[in-house]
Amino acid sequence: MSSVKSEIGCISGKVTGPQGEVATNALVELLEVGLQTYTDPEGTFEIRDVPLGTHTLRVIATGFRAKRQEIAITPGTTHHEVNMDPV
Repeated sequence: MSSVKSEIGCISGKVTGPQGEVATNALVELLEVGLQTYTDPEGTFEIRDVPLGTHTLRVIATGFRAKRQEIAITPGTTHHEVNMDPV
């Protein structure tokens, strides 16, 4: 196993509103490394090949306030739920 592979991880999760409603097509990005994706119809997302360490996760979704959170990426898959606040 190469050392490069052991220094990356993956983040997956779900973006929801205060009543549990899913946030579809929300932009989910890791600011420091420039990686991003959009949530699917179930509000889930996955970003692969993320360098290990602490990153700022920003989520932007229609009808909700943008949210920033510090998250720690560890080897394997880090699961993170994001609960959005309405505008």
